Amino acid sequence: MSATVDVENWTRHDVQFRFLYPEGMAPGELKRNAPCPSKMKVPEGATAFVWRIKKDENPNWIPTQNISFDPPLSASSSEPRRVVLKFSLKIGGLQEDAADLTSAPPTPVSQKLLDTHGPGSKTDASYKELIDHLQKTKSKFVDGSFDPTKQNCTTRESLDWVRPSAISRSPKLFPKGDAAEALEVDLRQGNIGNCWFVATLAMLYSFDRTLLYNLLVEYRPKLGIVLCRFCKEGEWQYVLIDDRLPVVGSRLCYAHHEDRDLFWGPFLEKAYAKLHGGYDQIIGGRIQYAATDLTGHFSENVRIRLVL
Repeated sequence: MSATVDVENWTRHDVQFRFLYPEGMAPGELKRNAPCPSKMKVPEGATAFVWRIKKDENPNWIPTQNISFDPPLSASSSEPRRVVLKFSLKIGGLQEDAADLTSAPPTPVSQKLLDTHGPGSKTDASYKELIDHLQKTKSKFVDGSFDPTKQNCTTRESLDWVRPSAISRSPKLFPKGDAAEALEVDLRQGNIGNCWFVATLAMLYSFDRTLLYNLLVEYRPKLGIVLCRFCKEGEWQYVLIDDRLPVVGSRLCYAHHEDRDLFWGPFLEKAYAKLHGGYDQIIGGRIQYAATDLTGHFSENVRIRLVL
């Protein structure tokens, strides 16, 4: 008899694994680009699971966090057991940061920063105090005013939230080199009905990238801080967020790029969602609304009639 296990590979590497049994083990491999989750049929009776990166004969076998098959795997189980491969330690000289940060404790923030803030504003001093606090404590910002547990707009029971370094080997805001000159944008809509906002971001990237650059005021990856700005009701408002993003497996759940090293789209989407009270508040809208919020200029509809 066989039991079913859903294995999610968050490591961005090919991995080797072993299902452990009282009488021995069942080895296997999982590619970095394998479906997430990957459904596996294994002999029932397994009591544990260990794995390692398949790289230069890596000798380190890692016990998977919070996974002990007690009771042992059974073919009669109604739901597949879930195994997530992720780590936040150095293995073979490689530093990883793949811990689930959904319920991380918030960073203490001045009350002034909970409204509107940014360089040159009346709360600029409070913003600098936050920067100093994070640098002195060698910690990353956790935004306590934007609860990730209330941002699930999918059919899944819950979402995991991670920082860019957990799902990208070289995270950055915008493309560099020859890719930066291309007019084509690789931003894609995710599992949320905000095509009107994503389409407006793509339009700005293709036709007036300077306006888009000005929306992302500052990104400090070592501190986990992202500062954006939008024009609401005729006034530019700064929105401070941390760089945690929702994922399903190892892939971003909402707006994302084909190039998995880019993050300008997901950050702007998250900041825009926070400005309106949550991701569920930006479901459904019109391009002209987003165009005004992102540029500060009026927008209008132009009706075009095709004459044959």
